[in-house]
Amino acid sequence: MPKLNENPIHAWMTLATSGEQAELASLAGTSRAHLYQLSAGERTASAALAGRLASASRALRQRNKKLPPLRRSELCPACAECEFAKRCGG
Repeated sequence: MPKLNENPIHAWMTLATSGEQAELASLAGTSRAHLYQLSAGERTASAALAGRLASASRALRQRNKKLPPLRRSELCPACAECEFAKRCGG
């Protein structure tokens, strides 16, 4: 079970299979290595990447309900401050 203080992408990566991780990366237009950097807190997602990761995670969650949803506002500091994202639950 992921710890509460882990970042969302880290929790997602912990629960996902390597195939699911590769598919998330492919759907989001990034690499698995980049996901690991985000997971470790070495990098921060841009607003665009955060949006693509959120969409891709929804698609994967349809097949595997154990995967937590990724929200752009939890992945990108700019999205966390965005009034639109706050209103739509992003």
